[in-house]
Amino acid sequence: MPYEIQHHIFQYLTSIELVKTTEVNRSWFSVVSDDIFWKMLAKKQKSYGDDDDDKSVFGSILKTSPGFWKQFVGESAKVFTEKRKNQILKEVSNISSEDGRSQGGHFTLVEKSFWSSKGSDDVDSEEYITYELSSPLCIIRSVIIHPYEAVWQRGKPCYAPSNLKISVGFGPNDNSMHFTSDLFPVQNNPEPQEYFLPEPQIGGYIKLHLIGRQQRQPGDELWYTVLRFVECIGVSFDKVKDKKLLAKAIIDYASQYPSFLLHTQGENQKISP
Repeated sequence: MPYEIQHHIFQYLTSIELVKTTEVNRSWFSVVSDDIFWKMLAKKQKSYGDDDDDKSVFGSILKTSPGFWKQFVGESAKVFTEKRKNQILKEVSNISSEDGRSQGGHFTLVEKSFWSSKGSDDVDSEEYITYELSSPLCIIRSVIIHPYEAVWQRGKPCYAPSNLKISVGFGPNDNSMHFTSDLFPVQNNPEPQEYFLPEPQIGGYIKLHLIGRQQRQPGDELWYTVLRFVECIGVSFDKVKDKKLLAKAIIDYASQYPSFLLHTQGENQKISP
């Protein structure tokens, strides 16, 4: 296949998909490692930014010397193609409601347990859970939620939210969040459901917006949202700090946000590449 046609086709892939193509064969690795191709893609996809966009994850170092993207692909390939799922949630920072201490938000971090919201008579009501991640800087790829099935209730009802949005930031408050995803529809079954961000995001906190409810509880006839387990899949900064270009891109990107500087005071030694 001509080189130019491969260039055109690869423009429609996400960053993670592009990095995965480097493992197919030498020809594809050569295409994906081409600086001209990546700079062209960067100008097309706002998630990468262009030479004038320093608010993108990699925008601050797009002006580097030739060979940058080839080195970057080499550094990031193992990070973005890691098959093992790395759970990076540390603890619950904030939560909208809990249906008693025995059903608290921290139980979403413990398998074979569950968190329940308080009951509501509004089917469209929203709950949220904010988590601190394992490091002030993490690369976040996806979130997995495990809706709870109450096998002990009549009909074995499941209590998934109707929709999910994911916010990422450097602090637990809404004004510290710099990214919010589009709305993901959630299936009302107890199977694990994974939601991928359109591009990897950088942050130290995530907020799950659990929007709408799908199940009334037999008895009180109120609507509930109940989760058995939550996972955030990604990589903490200490796993990539030896990859110089990737580490520099992450720190340069994060340092643009006052919330990162505020919430990492005293942590500088841990996040220096």
